[in-house]
Amino acid sequence: MQQARRILNPWIGNFAEVEPGVLYRGAQPEIPWGIDYLAGHPSYAPTLPKPIDTVIDLQGAQTTQERVACNLVGITFESDPLPGLEIFTRPPERKIELIMRTLAEPMLYPIFVHCLHGSDRTGCIVALWRITHGWTVAEALDEMKAFGNSWIEIGYRREVEDFLKARAK
Repeated sequence: MQQARRILNPWIGNFAEVEPGVLYRGAQPEIPWGIDYLAGHPSYAPTLPKPIDTVIDLQGAQTTQERVACNLVGITFESDPLPGLEIFTRPPERKIELIMRTLAEPMLYPIFVHCLHGSDRTGCIVALWRITHGWTVAEALDEMKAFGNSWIEIGYRREVEDFLKARAK
């Protein structure tokens, strides 16, 4: 089990490479610097091995500004907001399925997925992606916690814990 490799970046908090050339995770990037970095702008060294092709925003707070910044540098932008606080309820199943289908599309790689802090909503989605790629639920939850999943976000952890059972139905 290889946990995501953290990348220190002044414009993107909680930033990490989950799978090289495929999936990256983090907090809301500062606009425009974080988006320029993701696009591989040459003035931002060190850059990623390959520029990001798709950004998935799980929060929807700065959608217009982020969409414009992504469009300016040739990054595809997807806004798939999930609820910001899921104490007991789970995120909407149809939204989870939509996001997971997007993450399964190789033509969109590399993908950067984020929410506000890159820990709860992002942690859940990355954990689900990990499970679909052979990780155990325990391994995925450990990484989710390592990236700051809040103790109060019970709904997102339950989504991860029950993901395989739900897909078996």
